[in-house]
Amino acid sequence: MNFLTKKREVRFWIHPILEKREEYGAFHTLVKNQLREDEDKFYNYFRMQKTTFVNLLQKLSQELKHQDTFMRESISPAERLAVTLM
Repeated sequence: MNFLTKKREVRFWIHPILEKREEYGAFHTLVKNQLREDEDKFYNYFRMQKTTFVNLLQKLSQELKHQDTFMRESISPAERLAVTLM
């Protein structure tokens, strides 16, 4: 079997690190909980006000939304936007 026809072995569907994203991820721990409470910290982190972030999210949410499947939940539009801006 040459290297072109050799199939790569799939070890897991979702990497174990990503399975706990909602529990330990930066968006869920920092952005959702801590930065939403403090306007100055939010601005320092994203370089925009919370109202600007919310307005941008409202305008882009349909473009950023993906469909959930029975295998896994999609990343929310808010998380996609936050990660893009980080």
